Amino acid sequence: VNESLYGLIFNESLVQYIQDLEAEQFHVRIITVSPSYTGNTPAALRDYMKMLRVEGKLNGTLFIGDLPTPYFEIINPTGIYQSFPVDLFYMDLDGLWQDCYVRQNNTLIAGTNGIYDTHLVLRGTVISYIYFGRLTVSAMCQTPTDMNEQSSFINNYLKKNHAYRVGEFSQGSREVLHRALVYADDDFA
Repeated sequence: VNESLYGLIFNESLVQYIQDLEAEQFHVRIITVSPSYTGNTPAALRDYMKMLRVEGKLNGTLFIGDLPTPYFEIINPTGIYQSFPVDLFYMDLDGLWQDCYVRQNNTLIAGTNGIYDTHLVLRGTVISYIYFGRLTVSAMCQTPTDMNEQSSFINNYLKKNHAYRVGEFSQGSREVLHRALVYADDDFA
């Protein structure tokens, strides 16, 4: 949980979310992360997650608030450069992620720029060792740095999550039990 949001969501909705997960036999551990601490990089967070996984203390995670986001860059099959968030970085805990190239015009050349561009599979296949979710709302806020505005969105979401879990969530007269929203951003995939 983003440390700046923790106090604003804990009593109002986070406690209920934890109780809901524990009722479903999940073991919950809250870790707060200070977004302003320079050591909070995607690689440092992933290393911490790897350690928890090795100790048998991590099956999945939900990031709440703005936390370090790894990016990956490619030249897609249509020849266009793209850079995008890559959550697989946090799920494939034994893969090797590297930054070997930089963008020059519409191509990648040798160099480093802080954006991953190489993912090497170490055990024969890409495997998601843990489940991963991200609840980030800053882009929906009129003032993205306003923690009160962000906490309002997050508290609202977690309250709806609880209502769904206990069978109280409906939208008008139509139940929401078998619906999903998928946003496929890769037109070349």
